[in-house]
Amino acid sequence: MENNWIKKWRKVREIFDDISFIFPQLQRNTRLCEESLMSVNIITETSTINLNEIQSSFMYTQLLKEIFIEMKHDAEMAKQFFVDFLYNLYADNTVLLNAINEFKRTYEDHSPIWWYTKEEFIFSMLNRALRTQDIDVLMKMAFFIRDLHQQIVQLHFETNHTTKMIVYRGQGMFHADFEKLKKSHGGLISFNNFLSTSTNESVSHLFADCSRFDPNLIGVLFEIEIDPMISSVPFASLDHISYYSSTEKEILFSMHTILRIGDMHEIENRLWKIKLTLTNDNDEQLKCLTDYIRREIGGGSHYHRLGWLMITLNEYDKAEKIYTKLLETTAIDDWEICATLYNQLGLIYANTGEDKKALEFYDKAIKNYQKASSTHFSLYVTYSNIALVYKSMGKYETALSMYNNAREIEEKIPLTKDSDWAITHNNIASVYRLMGDFSNALSHHQTALEIRKEVLPPNHPSLGLSFNNLGVIYHSKGDYKTALVNYHEALEIYRKSLPIVHPRPAETYNNIGFVYDSMGDYSNALLYYQKALEIQEKSLPLMHRDLATTHRNMGCTCAAIGDYSKALECFQKALNIQKTALSTTHPDLAITYNNIGFVYDTKDDYQIALEYYQKALDIQQKSLSITHPDLAMTYKNIGGIHSSMKDYSKALSYYEKVLEIEQITLSSNHSRLATTYSNIGVAHQYMGDYKTAMSYFLKALEIQRKSLSPTHPDLAHVYNNMGAVQGSLGNYSIALLCYKKVIEIREKILPAIHIDLAIIHLNIGITHYRMKNYSTALLHFQKTFEIQEKIFSPTHIILADICDKIAMTYYSMENYSNALSHYQNALNIRQKSSQSIHPDTAVNFYNIAKTFEHLNQYHEAVEYAQKAVDMARLLFGCDHSEVKENQEYLDKLRQKL
Repeated sequence: MENNWIKKWRKVREIFDDISFIFPQLQRNTRLCEESLMSVNIITETSTINLNEIQSSFMYTQLLKEIFIEMKHDAEMAKQFFVDFLYNLYADNTVLLNAINEFKRTYEDHSPIWWYTKEEFIFSMLNRALRTQDIDVLMKMAFFIRDLHQQIVQLHFETNHTTKMIVYRGQGMFHADFEKLKKSHGGLISFNNFLSTSTNESVSHLFADCSRFDPNLIGVLFEIEIDPMISSVPFASLDHISYYSSTEKEILFSMHTILRIGDMHEIENRLWKIKLTLTNDNDEQLKCLTDYIRREIGGGSHYHRLGWLMITLNEYDKAEKIYTKLLETTAIDDWEICATLYNQLGLIYANTGEDKKALEFYDKAIKNYQKASSTHFSLYVTYSNIALVYKSMGKYETALSMYNNAREIEEKIPLTKDSDWAITHNNIASVYRLMGDFSNALSHHQTALEIRKEVLPPNHPSLGLSFNNLGVIYHSKGDYKTALVNYHEALEIYRKSLPIVHPRPAETYNNIGFVYDSMGDYSNALLYYQKALEIQEKSLPLMHRDLATTHRNMGCTCAAIGDYSKALECFQKALNIQKTALSTTHPDLAITYNNIGFVYDTKDDYQIALEYYQKALDIQQKSLSITHPDLAMTYKNIGGIHSSMKDYSKALSYYEKVLEIEQITLSSNHSRLATTYSNIGVAHQYMGDYKTAMSYFLKALEIQRKSLSPTHPDLAHVYNNMGAVQGSLGNYSIALLCYKKVIEIREKILPAIHIDLAIIHLNIGITHYRMKNYSTALLHFQKTFEIQEKIFSPTHIILADICDKIAMTYYSMENYSNALSHYQNALNIRQKSSQSIHPDTAVNFYNIAKTFEHLNQYHEAVEYAQKAVDMARLLFGCDHSEVKENQEYLDKLRQKL
């Protein structure tokens, strides 16, 4: 009868006629839920992942295990510390408090395995903490982890395992994890908790089958083969040791069990059997890397090592708690230990963006190290750390001064050539880069890379950092292809050596996005920025400056594709973070103000743009030297605003300020000098001084030919300006030759859909139009439109401008119907955009009126001519010449009615 009930109702698992048996079974079922959540890592078999490479989460779990297992404890004190924590946690739970009291009184009367299998508050808490790497709880349970592991090791040693055996484990897996597992035949799976299995297949099958009650889970029955001749992973039979009876035939493995994934097949719907093999993985590369990081965190007590591991994992809040606790228990005259702790706390605060606090702790570290020894190696490290903080604050001269202090100490210490030499070169290079000295920066980064290749394992994260830094320099030099090669090299190393949500890959994703931005590949740029943001939101504080940088990068890309509202939203997010995380005069704030100004500049809101540029300038004049490159950038932006407002003499004065700075700070052949010469040339061009304009364009071209590759986009920009001047002089054939060079460069380096290609087709079209080659002009204008409509939103004002050009060409060809259609398209766009009330809209009305006149549709012509008059009067007042001209035309049209 009972079996019939079980078969009829799937939710009925067992029938009891004695209530005293139900509670133990419920406890076991609760354990089943915890078992299904057990943390695993899976390595898939793909063309880019060697089966014998284990991802970083395996490595860090192993290191965490080693630290806890090796910790020495005052048994009674450690137990009391844990019990006090439990009392506070379960203060309102009488049942659990009774169990905790029993644990406190009788812990030594039973084995750790007995307690692990008996008490849910121990089993659940431990496995949950291991799964989530909750360091607070794990530190409180460290004594129990050590005791439990040692008992498993002892039982394993006492049992003479010589033959292969099979054990089973049943659990549920979430669909995403299971799908990854299915694709990973031949790969590796790691169980990061204490792993419970059974020699009884039926028991494990039951656990797997029960998981199917949850629609979010797939039932999985693991069949695990153990070959004791090749495996050193400890395991123990719990027969007669477990709190429960021996019917489950339980085998318990210690933490961090790694197995090879074998064959798998579906037993029935949502229930699978998968074969695993216990293995000592023979990945020499992983072993080399693990040993190296183990040495890096190996100094000091176990808690010192744990703190450093938490910094490596980017768990700064946990690291802070550990080091603060150590500082409280260290004698104040133990100068070297105190100095080390102050340095580590400074490092934590520097990484969380708390610069002032970081400098305070570094200063304390310096004072303590100096009491120990003025040439102590750690003193060199701390000076380097201080320099990094000043660099992040934009105080580059002070940063170089700190590096010089570090170098003086370095010269007094008999160092061998190791990774610390590389760090010094890397840090000095980073300051040179920020000062615009790319040649020195590249030299120091290359030296750092060569040193690291000699002394580090091939997938150490610091090698990834070197490749990332080289990518930054090549990007700054305009060598985008080489930059991307270096960035992807960095990502490949990070993939093998760092957690998925570590900030370093996020930084490289940001950098790749920035390269694609420079190449005009905006969809790829946004894709990589989003990857960076997803990592940063999981790994950094909400108000961390790196999040601001990513929001700012996304804003720049959105602005480039004409999505100005989204761009401003991104910049505002960046600004909100920076106002919280940075000082009011931090240079990064100025960069964001410049970005916001650029958006308003592009929207033709020149006064608002100028206000933001002025905010940036005010900050930079307070925080930067008078010759800093960022100050030159803001002068350039302000010059551009005045140029857009047709105040070319004022624009020229700002461009000359830029030139003064760059002639002092840059080499005579630096590409940025060429850009400034080009801008000065454009100002002279708009002032009608074409001869002077050409002289500056030729200066720019001379520098670029020496300093840039033949296909660098800046070369195309200067050729484009030269073409415009030649066109203004009426030298159309020469103009077309210049434009031909532009299109040759841009088609080699840019995707087919890029705004710069649209611009050159536009300029070629204008030149052919002036030569009255209307059919050829029309082809280039249409090509411009085809590119722009794929980049910009349907209501972007730039589409109205090209519709005007197409309409103008049809008008000149006397194809008035097509001209009218395109003029009306232009008007529809303007009326939906920020130019609904704008001089160009008045001109648009006028052109439609003229076209209707040629079509002999005089009523419509009068209607639009009146709109042209009204718009001009609204914009300029009644006495403006354009109002008068439009009124005269309207009066003539009315005479034709």
